[in-house]
Amino acid sequence: MEKPTYISKQTLIIIVQDILLLAILSYSVYEGHKDMDQFSGIFVRNFIPMALTTVLGTKFLIRRIRKSAEQQSSPPSAA
Repeated sequence: MEKPTYISKQTLIIIVQDILLLAILSYSVYEGHKDMDQFSGIFVRNFIPMALTTVLGTKFLIRRIRKSAEQQSSPPSAA
């Protein structure tokens, strides 16, 4: 079986990110629903930090696998 390519790894990371964001959205709505008078504040306090962390983590992982793929594809330089 051949090694996963950069594109397949990136696709998997994006799919996991989407699932995590849906779970975070569901959790934030659930927590906000417990106190309808404060729904907006509770939702924002829950959703924004978790979603931001997820998106930044995804960006970091994609950059990391891109660097790894570039290093593997470039020939070693003769010194």
